[in-house]
Amino acid sequence: MKKVIILGNDTTIFYKKIRFYRFLKFLGYHFELKYKDDSVKKSEEINNIIKILNTKGRKNTYSLIYDYACDVLDQEFVCHNLCDFKNDRCASKRNKNSKHHSCCEGTKRGLCKHFDKKTKRCGIKSIACKLFVCPYLMKKGVKYRVNKVVYLKYFLSFRQKTICYASFFEDKDQVIKKFMNIFRWY
Repeated sequence: MKKVIILGNDTTIFYKKIRFYRFLKFLGYHFELKYKDDSVKKSEEINNIIKILNTKGRKNTYSLIYDYACDVLDQEFVCHNLCDFKNDRCASKRNKNSKHHSCCEGTKRGLCKHFDKKTKRCGIKSIACKLFVCPYLMKKGVKYRVNKVVYLKYFLSFRQKTICYASFFEDKDQVIKKFMNIFRWY
């Protein structure tokens, strides 16, 4: 069965109906997006939501949700340069004259095992690490919550959102396995 979603300038109705569309997905509907006219601003986020709704299989669906959410969080940190890295040290660690370089390095645990020293980037996509905001940035008013990321807000249960907060230093596959252990209709 096919369900055509006609989108106008007001996208709030679309976002309010996502849970209904998820129910229709469970019944076997396939979604297609059409715009009322050419003046409607085409949103990559809405196209990604349609892709998630049309994805077959729970594991593939969760994988797509996870990837899109990580991309949004990465883009947010990079575009706004929130950590303000200079000479491989974040602003928080520079202000404290700490011997550590970033949040990936702790006093007791040392440098995260997934951190690649050559590229100076994380080797995995850990959603909890991406949602983490240090106290220095919190004082500046920067906070990331699961419900601020549309893909996580509308497609995960409360328990799955809790897993997103608590799965530090865990790879995408480990987190998706935890998502799948929680009963969910997809």
